[in-house]
Amino acid sequence: MSACKLNKSQLDPRGNRTEGWGINEKRGGKKYIPPLGWIGFGLKVWDKYENNIWIGMRNVIGEWCVAYHGVGNGLNSDKVKNIAGLIYKGSFKAGKGQWHQYCDDQYHPGKKVGKGVYCTPSIATAERYAGKSVINNISYKTVIMVRVKPEVIRHCDSCKDSKEPNNYWVVNGITDEIRPYRILYKKD
Repeated sequence: MSACKLNKSQLDPRGNRTEGWGINEKRGGKKYIPPLGWIGFGLKVWDKYENNIWIGMRNVIGEWCVAYHGVGNGLNSDKVKNIAGLIYKGSFKAGKGQWHQYCDDQYHPGKKVGKGVYCTPSIATAERYAGKSVINNISYKTVIMVRVKPEVIRHCDSCKDSKEPNNYWVVNGITDEIRPYRILYKKD
């Protein structure tokens, strides 16, 4: 396991949360599943982009959907650098596991899901992909909370590889249409 050391220049306390996640709400037109039981540390993304509507909590036009991205083996120093790069350069890139790439995209009829960055609107699913971080000798599960531009989400439930309905979203290409904005921790 690794120590997670985000520095203050990467964090923004406006995004910190331990409660008040919101229940039965939508973000970006899609159901929002709050990360109950998790501690969230805001990343420095406010005022970085063209406006702050994308990160809003009122389900208005221009707001992006909430999703979660597992971080594998926790936030070691290399991953912290990568997260900083995502915040300042704005580019996630697709990983190796592309299980749904040949499935029909249910959000865009006539198209395939294709290769891309996987995320999930379900914190329970993300928890299965969570890495582990050790902070002050305490082990935590670690997930990145992201916002996704609604119109770029690719999705399939009907593919033989899809074991759970509405659980995996894919964002194609190297893109800033999926943006990290909070690091979540939960005691392991």
